[in-house]
Amino acid sequence: MRDEEARSILEGDEPDRYTINSIEGIMNDTAYAMRMFLLILYFVLIVCFLIVCIFIRSKVEIELFYRSREIGFLQVFRMGKKKLRRMILWEYLVQLAVAVIVPVGVYSVLMVVASLCLNTVMIFDAVHMALVFGLLLLLYVQTLRGAIRKYLKHDVVELIRG
Repeated sequence: MRDEEARSILEGDEPDRYTINSIEGIMNDTAYAMRMFLLILYFVLIVCFLIVCIFIRSKVEIELFYRSREIGFLQVFRMGKKKLRRMILWEYLVQLAVAVIVPVGVYSVLMVVASLCLNTVMIFDAVHMALVFGLLLLLYVQTLRGAIRKYLKHDVVELIRG
């Protein structure tokens, strides 16, 4: 009688009990849900960063517009365009270093919430995170270079006159 009960439980004849197949299905569904959640988080992160890059470019252009006299005077005092570009780029990269703390903190909180909701421990995938943040940093630097290049094309006299 015991062998028959065990066999009926494993084969799933009794609907009230979990079987090996149903537990495996639940695990697969949970793993799929976790992967989809991570993809959605990456997508949201990238979209947010693209929107931020648009605002950053306009902010940089406005700031450089107001600093055009300063840029002109620095060029008059023999500061090369390459050195000037590097100086302005470093200023904004320092701002970025401070600003990155916020998205990483939000992402970490979302991962903890997801871990609690799914009753599992979600491990940060360092390779994916490095790839995503590397691509976002490259996008940020290219956004800055485009805005900076626009103002360094102007003639020194135009920059000083405003």
